Amino acid sequence: MLVAGTSTFLEDTFMPQKPQQGDIPMNAALALALNAIDWLAADSDLIAIRAKTTEEPALDIPDSVLAAENTARAAAEAGNEADVESALTERQAAIASWDTKKLAYRWINTFGIPFLVVLFGLFRWRRRSNKKKTLKL
Repeated sequence: MLVAGTSTFLEDTFMPQKPQQGDIPMNAALALALNAIDWLAADSDLIAIRAKTTEEPALDIPDSVLAAENTARAAAEAGNEADVESALTERQAAIASWDTKKLAYRWINTFGIPFLVVLFGLFRWRRRSNKKKTLKL
């Protein structure tokens, strides 16, 4: 049984408004209502796996990009235009390298891993068919 002092936390005024696009943002009233339903259903595992935030995970910026940015800032504070330009060029090269690496990871995950699974399946299929040919009854 769940005892609450009032049911106003479930009113529409306390619930987040549905945006035009995307997911409904989680607020305390919605989290409490969903967790109460999960608890009443006697499934505490659902409470543990519920997403606390719906933000996209941040990617770690490579050290080469951060080093180039720090060099550019230091050169800007010193007032050296040539060093600022070279540091910004180095930063752009590091970002281009990072983008290339991200693109390679995307293609490997999209096509490389499924291709390996297909190759493994073909290998197993050929092995089984060869084993059936050599089997004598």
